[in-house]
Amino acid sequence: MEDAMMQMMQVVFAKETMYPPLKGVLEKFSAWYEEHKNTLEQSECERHEKQIKLIGDTCRLYEEETPEDTVEVKKQRLAKIMAVSQEIGALGDLPPEVKKDMPQPKFQAGDMAGCMVM
Repeated sequence: MEDAMMQMMQVVFAKETMYPPLKGVLEKFSAWYEEHKNTLEQSECERHEKQIKLIGDTCRLYEEETPEDTVEVKKQRLAKIMAVSQEIGALGDLPPEVKKDMPQPKFQAGDMAGCMVM
């Protein structure tokens, strides 16, 4: 069962799906923050700085991916990406101007070929 769940998460969080829009969000969010930071409360600045850092960390994790990665390396990276994604979510919403471009994990039924549901 654990292998099926890991397979599903690999599909949902695939680099091809998540990295390009996430990189765009990082660039847009960084620019938005620089433009607005002087008008934000200190607590909001700290929250947005943490969000930007974590989105950047996620991008770097995707950038580390190589075709030669072992299954174990892929599992470890996926676990890190999922943990960082949870941290980002725990910090609250992104600004509306940025949030609309945030990628949402998606998958289609065909992506799950070979996964068993119990």
